[in-house]
Amino acid sequence: MAIGDFFSKTAGSIANGGDLIIDGSTAETGAVEIHTFAITGAFRLFKEVDTTGDGTYDVSIQIDQGSSAHSQKNKIEVSSSDNMRLRLRNIDPDPVDAHVTGIEVSD
Repeated sequence: MAIGDFFSKTAGSIANGGDLIIDGSTAETGAVEIHTFAITGAFRLFKEVDTTGDGTYDVSIQIDQGSSAHSQKNKIEVSSSDNMRLRLRNIDPDPVDAHVTGIEVSD
């Protein structure tokens, strides 16, 4: 991938309490801008930051929640090298499917 390339991540059958982590680590630059996310059941979406670089995400801010969603036109940047990620948590009693899309950006 290169800057401007399409990015996507999908997870099926995320169990109750399970997470889909989006951190840009699969992008060449390590950073992506998320434009769309979709999930088939109840969820919470968090933006998280590891402020000390020790692998513990000590800042966690809930930015959305709902019973299911298809959200477009977002501009949420995440970066593996800057220790910023999104965590999409299933709070539905049943397994859910989730998908995010965006583009690779410079880190």
